[in-house]
Amino acid sequence: MTNFYPTNFFPKTSVANGVVVVNLTPHAITVILPHKGDNNDTLSLDASGYQVCVPFTRTSGGSVGAIGDWIEMFDRDTVGEVVLIDNATKEVICPLSDIPERDDMVLLVSGMVGSHLRNRVDVFVPCTSPSDNPIRNEKGQIVSVRGIKKP
Repeated sequence: MTNFYPTNFFPKTSVANGVVVVNLTPHAITVILPHKGDNNDTLSLDASGYQVCVPFTRTSGGSVGAIGDWIEMFDRDTVGEVVLIDNATKEVICPLSDIPERDDMVLLVSGMVGSHLRNRVDVFVPCTSPSDNPIRNEKGQIVSVRGIKKP
């Protein structure tokens, strides 16, 4: 395994007050800057070019049942280790556990991935739940969030 120190590795990162924010989702995330007083002053956290995912490993005996005859349900033990993937090639770069936790870097991931990485102090998710009051467009899609939070 390679030692992984990602500050210079990721094609795109954002820096805020000396902290590197690495957006490991497949899309940019727009964050409202509340100290400015309205919803119009925002910061865009560009996608880094990489994302993390939780691979599903189908093993015998992993099924815990089915809904009707068509939707199989699986135990959380059927989920593999969280991995870093290159968005362009879809190749697995390394397990996320190979990326060391750092005080000067935040890894921004999806809510599903974040639920598997609660033990890491550097992992955060966008504030997208209804109680977080994200800004939505006329189609109901989230266009900006009011911050990031621990999963």
